[in-house]
Amino acid sequence: MFQTVVLPSGEVIKTRRRARKSSAGFDLTKLFIGAEGTLGIITEATLRLSPKLPTSVAVAQFPDVQNAVAAVTEVLRSALGSNIRMWVCLQRLPLTSSALECVELLDNNMMDAINHAGLSCPFPVKDSLFFKFQGSPSSIAETSRLVHGIVGSHGAELFQSARSFEEADELWNHRKVGFWSTFEWVNDPNTKIWTTDVCVPPSKLPQLVKETKEDMSKHGIISTILGHVGDGKKCLPLLHFPRPCMHPADTQLIP
Repeated sequence: MFQTVVLPSGEVIKTRRRARKSSAGFDLTKLFIGAEGTLGIITEATLRLSPKLPTSVAVAQFPDVQNAVAAVTEVLRSALGSNIRMWVCLQRLPLTSSALECVELLDNNMMDAINHAGLSCPFPVKDSLFFKFQGSPSSIAETSRLVHGIVGSHGAELFQSARSFEEADELWNHRKVGFWSTFEWVNDPNTKIWTTDVCVPPSKLPQLVKETKEDMSKHGIISTILGHVGDGKKCLPLLHFPRPCMHPADTQLIP
């Protein structure tokens, strides 16, 4: 989205579309919208519209998280990677006949949390990748076939592709309820979550995820992993349990 804005000084400026990753820094476009005219008057807005395309989802499960992330790295380096569009990215890239919309990592702890919370259909507790495809039915089938081949070469033990739009919605619901399922995982009403967000070059993803899991285990920290691995990003919700006698500033992570 682009905007033309007149500032109180009379200066006319134009905002630009958001960066590929914009979780840090000012988003001027949203800042002016949220200010409702107090920072400047929006005189013009340009929107990019995208057609709603048929969507499907596939899930691949692996014996360990490093194999799962290594599969993502290969997908990104393939011809499919040039078409990928992040789940969190509002700025659409030019549409192609077939696109891998996004790739999400849910580790074994996250899958266990989702099963425990009962917010989605049960699934084996294994490190999992969720792929979302968009395009014509034939192009979705071809993209799914190519992804199936890549994940298979990295030891995927299961690959399930949705057979209908309803099944695709049910599979993707695992991704939607991941964060809230983490709260329910430990059956403690005092549970709180510190969310962390790390972004690295996709080639470093296997090392990042592997070492993070090892660090969490070593220090006895309960956590799940929910990663937008299609753009080299992972979210790590850390569970902590404040003691009643603790001062808020002294709250520690406790297994």
